[in-house]
Amino acid sequence: MISGRKNSIVLKRVATVTSTNEYLKNHFKTLPHGFALMADSQSAGRGRAGRSWMSEPGKDLTASFLYLLPRNISQYTANMTQMLALSVHRVLAGYGVDTEIKWPNDVLCTGKKICGILIEGVFSQNQQYLICGLGINVGGSPRVLERCTTTSLVAEGVDGVSREALLRAIMGDFTQEVELLAQGKDLSSVMKQLNRCLAYVGTYQWISRGEDVQERGLIEGLSPHGELLYRTSTGTQRTLCAGEILFS
Repeated sequence: MISGRKNSIVLKRVATVTSTNEYLKNHFKTLPHGFALMADSQSAGRGRAGRSWMSEPGKDLTASFLYLLPRNISQYTANMTQMLALSVHRVLAGYGVDTEIKWPNDVLCTGKKICGILIEGVFSQNQQYLICGLGINVGGSPRVLERCTTTSLVAEGVDGVSREALLRAIMGDFTQEVELLAQGKDLSSVMKQLNRCLAYVGTYQWISRGEDVQERGLIEGLSPHGELLYRTSTGTQRTLCAGEILFS
């Protein structure tokens, strides 16, 4: 553990909130490192690029937690979303659920979305905090949405999962991995694990490069720094640090 940091979890549960991420953004200066807010429902839950996040009240895990990023690993800020996705992947594997990670922030099961992640950075007194938002479909019914089809743990045959226990396990795994980075471990083992569970490798997918620029490419994997590597139809290899693989 980094000196001066306590890695205990302080969990608050509420029936409803506008957005767990927004709550932490508005109150993070008065909250401790490791504070987590779990809501039964959100009236304005959101995901990446301002998209709305849909969940079934009282059945799915909608939560955000506050993480004080050690100063000596600020260069890895862009990798935190992938590391949290990897923590979700590992914890769900413990429940017998096989998942893949759709770069950069979704977790899939049988090709369907089971988890979305939104990490936002905020600063106070020269310290960077991460607001780590999680939405995991636990007991809700699968849905066909405009952009994707979803599934849930119950739909995949896993019942009786405690949302609180799931959140605590993911936070514990994520904290352990980030602390190892802070102690001098490099990203190589993290990238190896991510490449093993990366979705769509070896297939052509539509890729968004931002600002409504899309192209089709062959997914090849991740670079040592976590960028997406893909090859265009003309054989040109591209390295993408910002954007996303679109749902097929």
